[in-house]
Amino acid sequence: MPNEKKIRARIVEQGLTIGEIALKMEISAYTLGKKISGKAKMTLDEAWLLMSILNIPDSEFILYFFCHQVA
Repeated sequence: MPNEKKIRARIVEQGLTIGEIALKMEISAYTLGKKISGKAKMTLDEAWLLMSILNIPDSEFILYFFCHQVA
């Protein structure tokens, strides 16, 4: 499951919006929001593309895209 808080913080840091990123990914902003929140599945290709758009270093991939949820 993606680390929603970390991804959303990175979006703000990069001065982007969900809508701008969605356009680059060729999906709707609604769908991207669902994928970031973990309510819809994100493919590995989508994760890599998002990582590229947000300038996330390869070494930090796991911090953004593998989040353990504690109930």
